[in-house]
Amino acid sequence: MSANLELVILPCREPVPTNCYEKYNSAYSLWHKVWSQTLMELDGVEHLYSNEFTRHDFMSVIFQNAKAVSLMCYSIVDLNLISRREDSWFSCWDPNYLEQQKSNSPSLFAAWFCTDMEFRKSNKAHRINVSELIIQTFAMLVLEENYKAGYGVTRNNRSVDKYSQNAGSVTVGQSSAHGCDVNLVLFEPEKIKEAQQYYSAEFMAIWNKRKDFRKGENNERELRKTA
Repeated sequence: MSANLELVILPCREPVPTNCYEKYNSAYSLWHKVWSQTLMELDGVEHLYSNEFTRHDFMSVIFQNAKAVSLMCYSIVDLNLISRREDSWFSCWDPNYLEQQKSNSPSLFAAWFCTDMEFRKSNKAHRINVSELIIQTFAMLVLEENYKAGYGVTRNNRSVDKYSQNAGSVTVGQSSAHGCDVNLVLFEPEKIKEAQQYYSAEFMAIWNKRKDFRKGENNERELRKTA
């Protein structure tokens, strides 16, 4: 059973509203647990520092009750800046492609996607696929917050590439990251609009009731509702 799901948008670093400390710490704990194990397996990384989490601008998190079960971090990027195109997060992208994408700014880059093991698709106990919901959240943030594009990297040995395509992405290249083959995906508003009509009722329910704490304590954003 996958009841009581809630979608929350939080900053990745200070200022974090004090009434969000519990949610923030739950999200960070999920990120650290999943990615510590993943990077140990892939790269032999023995310790994952929190600055890899706090370097991003904000995150979307799905909670079941007070427990974070899936999340994605985001950085707002302007590809007109050479420093941004040379960021390590774009190291698996073709520099010439990024140069061509300068007009697609401001954009959103998604990173550190993770889902609690208990809530992954392989666990048949949970009917709702929270991994798919968090990727649809990425797409809707691009669309509703007027970014010109969204960039993501998906591992080919997982279902993430399929979820991304269903949410409206197109694959613009292949590369490797952490020793794994990956797809480089691009979300653009028009493609998202085409895919949006197929988003699940479960997603639309949590999207329309989402809480956004990027503006501070007890000051959720007045967000447009998706028809």
